[in-house]
Amino acid sequence: MADKFMIAPVTVGLQTDVRPWLLPDSAFATLNNAVVFFGRVRKRFGSAPMNSLPSPQFRQLYSRLRINIGTTAAVSGNFSATVPGAVFNVGQQFSIGNTVLTVPSLGAPVTLLTTGAATGTYNTTTGALVITGNTENPLTAVYFYPATPVMGFVDYENSTLINQETLFAFDTQFSYYFTGTQWENLSTAAAGTWTGTDYNFPWATNYRGIAAYNNYLFVVNYNPTDRVRYYDGANWNILTGAGIQYDSSAGDEIYTARIVLSFKGRLLLLNTVEFLGSTASLQTYTNRVRYCQVGDPVSAGQTPWREDIGGKGGFIDAPTKQAIISARILKDRLIVYFEESTYELVYQGNQELPFTFQQINAELGVESTFSTVTFDRSIIGVGNIGVHACNGAYVERIDDKIPTEVFNVKVTGNEMNRIYGVRDFFNQMVYWAIPSVANANTVYPNQVLVYNYQNGTWAMYDDSITAFGYVQRFEQLPTGIKDVLAGNQEGFTFVCNADEFRNSAALQISKIIYATPVVTLTVINHNLSTNDFVAIENAQGLTGINNAVYEVTVVDANTFTINLVGMTGTYTGLGTVARVSRIDILTKQYNFYSSNDRNCHVKAINFFVDRTDTGVMTVDFLPYNFSTNPPVPLTSMILETFPYTLYPIELLQTQLWHAVYPNAEGNLIQLRIYQSDAQLLASTMDGVDFEMHAMLFTADSTTNRLQ
Repeated sequence: MADKFMIAPVTVGLQTDVRPWLLPDSAFATLNNAVVFFGRVRKRFGSAPMNSLPSPQFRQLYSRLRINIGTTAAVSGNFSATVPGAVFNVGQQFSIGNTVLTVPSLGAPVTLLTTGAATGTYNTTTGALVITGNTENPLTAVYFYPATPVMGFVDYENSTLINQETLFAFDTQFSYYFTGTQWENLSTAAAGTWTGTDYNFPWATNYRGIAAYNNYLFVVNYNPTDRVRYYDGANWNILTGAGIQYDSSAGDEIYTARIVLSFKGRLLLLNTVEFLGSTASLQTYTNRVRYCQVGDPVSAGQTPWREDIGGKGGFIDAPTKQAIISARILKDRLIVYFEESTYELVYQGNQELPFTFQQINAELGVESTFSTVTFDRSIIGVGNIGVHACNGAYVERIDDKIPTEVFNVKVTGNEMNRIYGVRDFFNQMVYWAIPSVANANTVYPNQVLVYNYQNGTWAMYDDSITAFGYVQRFEQLPTGIKDVLAGNQEGFTFVCNADEFRNSAALQISKIIYATPVVTLTVINHNLSTNDFVAIENAQGLTGINNAVYEVTVVDANTFTINLVGMTGTYTGLGTVARVSRIDILTKQYNFYSSNDRNCHVKAINFFVDRTDTGVMTVDFLPYNFSTNPPVPLTSMILETFPYTLYPIELLQTQLWHAVYPNAEGNLIQLRIYQSDAQLLASTMDGVDFEMHAMLFTADSTTNRLQ
């Protein structure tokens, strides 16, 4: 008589510290694009454009960082201007109402693709733009889409309404604010234009100005050219000259820092770059903390940063030559992370010497400035040998279930700087954007490491995110819950949502060339790998390509191909690409009779899943007889998560018991639960949920290994 073995609730998640046969029953050797969530396995979060209200083809215009560069002429609708900034490149766009013009290649000038009657040229050397024939859009705003990486989000604390602050965003050149429906630029004046690289992420903090009632936003990006800046509610200002002079010597100034934050009534700059007037040179003090006087940090007359005037500013150098990488406030304590150690900056209550360093751990630090995430009782950050948690008294690794995962981070350039973390309060998870060594095509993050802090489980997602933040959308969420906001390397912004079952269209197609059956697409910094799957939508001027899923072959960092027969027309722009994430789950290796020295024969496996309308998964049965490693699938079965026609009662159920029948045995048996290529290519699969609550094995014992 067969026995029954229930695997539920699911509580462990991804675990790689032991071999698969030693894993707990509800652990997984692979957990890609799925996560353990309150006792079940569910599909990874999906995402939607920052503004999902316009019609689908135009959502990108309202969800992408953009700059208003002027208004078209009254009658002709013509327009000419030189776009701001210093980056003029393929993949940039211009919009006039619903007419979109796309830069398909370099040129001096190049003719723009256009979705309307307007025509245009763009000089990718000088940034000169000329638009003519635009009679359908007179006196209409012209928007420029720089298409550079999103570098960060921050709330500007300027509102008297609770939790309804203005949301700011940054790319490599400009700053933006969200109006509630779209992004607008804050300023393109000299003080509002940045020059940092795509790994000079801005660190911002809200603090006071000359008066206590001032609401200023202070920003550093660790680029000496950009200095320390602050936004005063109307304009960007560079904190320079006497305002940030630190002693009586003319020219001795603080230029920038890695971190700016407020602590104990002072503004602090950590890991500073300073200009020495005596030698006319810049010097970097990687272990230094500079602080201003209590209160006003910007007034030149009060010399707030002067170290040679008692009770004003000063500095302290940590007793290590390691660099300060990150810092967060834990309760009333300032935890400072170095490369391989952790300190506390202790407040002493002495106005002359207000701070001192106290070491917490001599071995564990972090190597990614924006990987640190604050909790009520600890701070978690990514270091070079693990994911570490600091509670103010000690530091310890928390990634013991996946101890080698941190070594898969690409470190050939500045990739460690690109790790970016955020806490999802609603779903009780932490997400880190990670650049993996598996993707040689780009420097940008291509994975998301997921930590469910409610149950201590881990998972991996495939995605391309450069920065995280928060948005509180009261018009869509009356409760004002913080949604996790993300941005990518093309300037798209999108909201991450566990109840969204597809990924946002967050890549722009700049050019399409067709030579049957190969379609070559130019998608700048696409960050895809060969054999990834994408959905193509909104491509204007073409038939036969939209609203379908394709497998990708990567040519280079800006180009990939797909196979397609029957496409017609000429591409005119507006096309988007959305990543289609493959759920891929590999269970532990089971043998319910190993203590009896018997092989395991599995007759059937019942899966308890959420009902869907069209969901289909593949289940591979992998018998492991110690002869092949990895094991070869003995059989592949189809798990349907939609109601069976023969059982009308299932139409009324929210969860279903559906079975597969392997009828096979092994020393150990393992399941791979995933979406096959064919299932991914079926467009109905993009956007279908998957939630598995339990597995019920029907099994019996057979021979021992010597029989």
